Amino acid sequence: MLTRELLGRRIAEQREKAGLTQAQLAKAIGLERTAISRIEQGRQGLDTLQLTAIADALGKAPLVFFEPVDEEPIQVLLRAQEAAHDDVRPHLEWLRDLIDDYEFLLELTGEVPA
Repeated sequence: MLTRELLGRRIAEQREKAGLTQAQLAKAIGLERTAISRIEQGRQGLDTLQLTAIADALGKAPLVFFEPVDEEPIQVLLRAQEAAHDDVRPHLEWLRDLIDDYEFLLELTGEVPA
């Protein structure tokens, strides 16, 4: 499900890929930089006209914000609110490193997991 937070992250990712700052994007579409910040944080909603203006300013079709994104489960876990806790974060990072090492070894040996 697409939430305001996820939409905001996708807007931020596309803005960064386009090489624009929040201030530059805001100026291009006639909003304050703080509004772009709130949108990217998922704290402020936006209407279809604003979303279309953002997409145009980034040189993208608005659908880019709605395309499914295959994301590694560990990345989802690392973004979870609980991952910020000092007692959880190191374990998640250790798990991510373990997975990365496992995938590297599979590539090295040419094996494909079942």
